[in-house]
Amino acid sequence: MLTAPKKADNEPRAIRLHGACEYTGLSRASLYRAIKSGKLRSIKIGKCRLFLRTDLDLFLMAGFDER
Repeated sequence: MLTAPKKADNEPRAIRLHGACEYTGLSRASLYRAIKSGKLRSIKIGKCRLFLRTDLDLFLMAGFDER
């Protein structure tokens, strides 16, 4: 079973797309493909797309094949 690492108290639980790219080291296009394929969850509030750090950690631990 995959478990997400604990976050520091000063880190936000959710981050925007640009921060998710920096956090994961993946491109914006790769994150959008992962969302479209259903392998990565995101939250959309108005025009703002947010990613929970725990979802990003689980996504990275599971791996992602873009094919």
